[in-house]
Amino acid sequence: MERIKVTVTVRDAHLGQIETVAQKLADLGLAIEQTLPTIGVITGTVRSEQVQALRQVSEVELVAAEQSYRLPPPSSNIQ
Repeated sequence: MERIKVTVTVRDAHLGQIETVAQKLADLGLAIEQTLPTIGVITGTVRSEQVQALRQVSEVELVAAEQSYRLPPPSSNIQ
């Protein structure tokens, strides 16, 4: 059960309640790293199977999983 980093965007109408939204997300398993009330963003980690539950919270606009890319080393044949 892998934990992934996510960025949660709170709907504009609920920016004033971002701490309450953060608590709802924490209750669903989000380990909160940052809450940015000015821009309506909450970041943290969650088990991959819990992402859908975060998306069901009515105050949430978007849940985006962090994506990472690995480039080959400069000395590799493929570039």
